[in-house]
Amino acid sequence: MAVCATRRFAACQRISQPNNRPESRTNEAALHAKRIVKLTHPDRVYWLEQGITKEGLADYYSDVWRKIAPFIVGRPLALLRCPEGIAGESFFQKHAWKGLNANVVLVEDPKHPSEPLVSINDMDGLIALAQSAALEIHPWNLTVADWERPDNIVMELDPGDHVPWHQVISAAMEVRQRLQGAGLAAIVKTSGGKGLHVVSPLKPHATWLDIMPSPKQ
Repeated sequence: MAVCATRRFAACQRISQPNNRPESRTNEAALHAKRIVKLTHPDRVYWLEQGITKEGLADYYSDVWRKIAPFIVGRPLALLRCPEGIAGESFFQKHAWKGLNANVVLVEDPKHPSEPLVSINDMDGLIALAQSAALEIHPWNLTVADWERPDNIVMELDPGDHVPWHQVISAAMEVRQRLQGAGLAAIVKTSGGKGLHVVSPLKPHATWLDIMPSPKQ
């Protein structure tokens, strides 16, 4: 079954095609930043089976920064934090916590002004998330500059316990075909969990109210 996550909805006729250069969404200076955040306990193991440490995660983020930045900078973020590593206790967090690194910024949610959300503006912010054991980063499909107009839609396909993988793939291909038939670019991605995502980048013209009815059609 395809479901849309928080503020993630499918296409409607008023949605325009995306800019094919996602780098244009992010400040150029931020893309060329160098890492300066210092890690505490850099040898702490986050993925025991693979031997990946906190420093290893930070190094990876540094390597892929130019690619990942347009999709996580200047957006509200929901984080899966795993202080004892991926196999230990974990919890989702989207609001400030005690000891929040100064490179992780807070942004005001227009719907809940008293409960600011976490966001980042540069690579230091991303490394600070690694320092805080944020092992999954779930960006919202909007920027803090425009809360009412999404620039991504994501159809999530999460299989039930007895659904074979080939059926999940077939469903993702069908969703992609339908989105393409509506005139949208559509990309199938692994989700990081057990399902697949079908992602369509957008020019942020249509509002959430314009888009919301589409998944029910």
